[in-house]
Amino acid sequence: MPGNGEISSDGDLARENGRNDDHRTPPKQVAANRRNAMRSTGPRTTEGKLASKFNATKHGLRASEIVIPGQEDPLEFEALLQELWDDWTPEGRTEISLVTEIAIAQWRLRRAHRAELGEIRNGILDATASDSAELIDDRNPFIPLPEVLKKSTKGIGRLRSAVEQATFELGTKRTISRETCDTLDKLFGDNVDNPGLMLRLWFFDEMPDWLRKAMGKNTPPPDGMKPDKIACAREHLELCREDLERLKRKVRQREKLAGEIKLQRLSIPNGPELERIQRYETAIKRDMYRAIDQLERLQRRRRGEAPPPTVNVNVSKDD
Repeated sequence: MPGNGEISSDGDLARENGRNDDHRTPPKQVAANRRNAMRSTGPRTTEGKLASKFNATKHGLRASEIVIPGQEDPLEFEALLQELWDDWTPEGRTEISLVTEIAIAQWRLRRAHRAELGEIRNGILDATASDSAELIDDRNPFIPLPEVLKKSTKGIGRLRSAVEQATFELGTKRTISRETCDTLDKLFGDNVDNPGLMLRLWFFDEMPDWLRKAMGKNTPPPDGMKPDKIACAREHLELCREDLERLKRKVRQREKLAGEIKLQRLSIPNGPELERIQRYETAIKRDMYRAIDQLERLQRRRRGEAPPPTVNVNVSKDD
């Protein structure tokens, strides 16, 4: 048999242990009560609806009106409201309304902090995207590839890949094609570190005018090159690859330092985004501080204490 405050098998509340079965509600009455409860539509008058909404606010159910669906957790807002409720222990509609305003303001401040973090992450993403874009489409005639490629580790990797392809062609076909020399000329340009210059000289007996003038019109090839042009070409390509590796290590150190500096500079949003977030935070803080001041005054008055001195709650964006 159920004890005090327990529900009996037929749904009646037994107020005393050992209650006489004659005093129990008849089953027909229980069924009728249940049917009436199912037909209940809740409060109908304006006062009743306001009271109902007030109860929902008190228990944190107003989260559905505050949170952004899919981005914020209603349970977190309810927890915040409950914490403020425990801190302030409001009494009466006005105090409860002010506590709710404080909760909403703090919730919106969290939103502003997330927006600030989003702007920072977006700036970092843009910065890293611009770094990766330095490997430019070599079909663009307006891009000076020889200048751009040597400024990044990715670009140097592109140069090294071209040298390795030439080395592979030399090892498998024991010659160098004009197409390979053209690719090297396009990537390295008219620079003395272009391995294609010497490859053209050895395999096609060609030399650009600017290099011929620099070396002298009748300057013969250095001794030892003609007898074994394949061996000379292989050694030349290997020296070029080693030079690119040394350059890559230097550029990697510079990129690391530049990346650290860039991330430090992006620690706060830039330009109009920062001003927009600051204005948003300023308006929220002004409303929150005003609500806190009003709530403190109401509670002091209710307790018969002297009200605190008036506080200027105007918050500037420089605070």
